[in-house]
Amino acid sequence: MHTFLKYLLLSFVIAAFGCNMQKNAMMDAQKYADSGLYQEAFNKYLSIYQESKSTDAHIALASVAQTISNKNFSEAQMLAGRGNYESAIDALDKAEAFVFEQQWLGLTMPFYAESLRSDCRSNIAAQYYSKAEEAARNDRYADAKMYLEKVFRNQPNHEDAKYLQRVLSFLPTYKKGLKAMELGLYREAYLYFDVVADKDADFGDVLTLLKECKDKASFTLSYLTLPSLIAPEALEQAISTSVKQEILACKNPFIKLVSRDQLDLIISEQQNAMSASFDQNKIVEAGKLLGAEYIIVGEVISFNNHQPEPQVVNKMGFLGKTRLARKVQYQEVYVDNSFSIIYRYHLMDAETGEVVAAENIPFNYKNELHYAQYSGDSSNLYPIDPSETGDVFQDLIYPSEQGKRVLDELLSAPRLRLTEAEQITMFLEFIGHEIADKVNEFAMTK
Repeated sequence: MHTFLKYLLLSFVIAAFGCNMQKNAMMDAQKYADSGLYQEAFNKYLSIYQESKSTDAHIALASVAQTISNKNFSEAQMLAGRGNYESAIDALDKAEAFVFEQQWLGLTMPFYAESLRSDCRSNIAAQYYSKAEEAARNDRYADAKMYLEKVFRNQPNHEDAKYLQRVLSFLPTYKKGLKAMELGLYREAYLYFDVVADKDADFGDVLTLLKECKDKASFTLSYLTLPSLIAPEALEQAISTSVKQEILACKNPFIKLVSRDQLDLIISEQQNAMSASFDQNKIVEAGKLLGAEYIIVGEVISFNNHQPEPQVVNKMGFLGKTRLARKVQYQEVYVDNSFSIIYRYHLMDAETGEVVAAENIPFNYKNELHYAQYSGDSSNLYPIDPSETGDVFQDLIYPSEQGKRVLDELLSAPRLRLTEAEQITMFLEFIGHEIADKVNEFAMTK
């Protein structure tokens, strides 16, 4: 009995001591809270609650935690008010993370938290957009793109930033155009502005600048065919038409092709007094009458058109390997067509008479064919060698296996040949492309 009383008394003393320690710990936590040391108070209350699961500690812990949360959000609001929007976002992240971590305490966020974040991001986007604009104005395109990336991270649908991002894709080209124009390089400037206009025709004054550069870089061009004594007049006219069409097909913005018909009319009046040879003074005079700054003069200086009919030679053969096989007739055909021409052109400055480009352009087409043809099944057709002699009634194997192989090759040989009209068409396309390319190259480097 005495031992039991001693044990009971000891338990009472321990319990009283424990209660006294918890009470002292609660008082210490309260002192921290009263002094504004909320994080220390939070840690103290949390320790007490974890050890005792005390309701009082739980209530006090929740109260202090809410105070800490409110202070965190207030700090974010204060930073935003001072214009420190990125710091405010960081503070909001910290405040929301604390609420999430302590959600078991039932903490609440202030009503303005979401709108505060949205406002901060809008203001951050505005700040970086201003920096992007300034960087773009000062040709710091890499910086401008970096700032725009920060704009989109904060405000993905920032319309002005989207437009500036598009402008940055061609703004360096636009600036190059301005520089080229300043240096009087109007063709280069036109090409730069054309790229810009293709991407955004409404950008600034690009269309006006494009037109101005085109007007200053363009030149008028006329084409003249000198009469030839060796080529048909119809061919010369076809050459003139082809060259003009190919020059127009280039769609070079700097070339203005004046009417060749008008030029021919003027020249025809002058040709009574000039030979078919190259007369520079007369040509320059004609060009000036039309207002052409440059003149292309073309003439045929060599011409050969050989178009004989194919030569057909009838041959005899056996439809089998023996001399007793049936004799049949087949044909060997020989074709030898050719069309060659040398066309000379001069590109002249109509003001000074200077020849700025000249070249002799040759064209050669030759069609040599040798083939055999037979109207029936030629798989068993053997040629008759006229040198072979002997009794035609003997049932002998025909000796010319080599002749069979040669005949088979002739029967399968190519036989496609171009007509004279097709050869001329090929030449016209060739000469048109050649001269148009030369003129186009001159136009881009003049």
